[in-house]
Amino acid sequence: LPSEIATLRKIAHEGFLEYCMAVDPTYQPSWFHELLTSILQRVFERVMRGEKVRLIIMVPPRHGKSRTATVLFPSWVLGLAPYLPIITSSYSAELAEKFGSDTRDLMNDEVYRKLFDTRLRIDTAAKGNWMTTRNGTYFAAGVGGGITGRGFKLGIIDDPFKNRQEADSEVTREMVWNWYNS
Repeated sequence: LPSEIATLRKIAHEGFLEYCMAVDPTYQPSWFHELLTSILQRVFERVMRGEKVRLIIMVPPRHGKSRTATVLFPSWVLGLAPYLPIITSSYSAELAEKFGSDTRDLMNDEVYRKLFDTRLRIDTAAKGNWMTTRNGTYFAAGVGGGITGRGFKLGIIDDPFKNRQEADSEVTREMVWNWYNS
């Protein structure tokens, strides 16, 4: 029904939390998700004003941080601003590409296509390297991987360390820190 689609579009455009629930029927927000989506929505607004924003999200595993911040958030951002460049990174290129393919697949889903006019270019469909028809880009790389020379307006680093042993290693922390600063 056109009126239901129009209502869903309005809701998805106005609020990130509402978008999450619209595209993922299994998304059951707790107080944490309400807070996280509110903060991420404000981050997007600040990025759109040209501000530089850094946000660190530290929560235990299995809280939905990656799904919300690394898959749903970039898809929502590109729905509203299909011309933005995004880079996502994680401890391995494989995991970063998984985030990229999940985001890409979500944006190709029928529900998403009803909510936003953003479409992906068919000639750039790699898991971790694709574009919108409005020249927005999504690039995924492992920590330490080459992103030099690639600009971005939204950069997401999700789990730069594979496990506690890596996080406790001074050598590994130094390597990640040097990569981040480069």
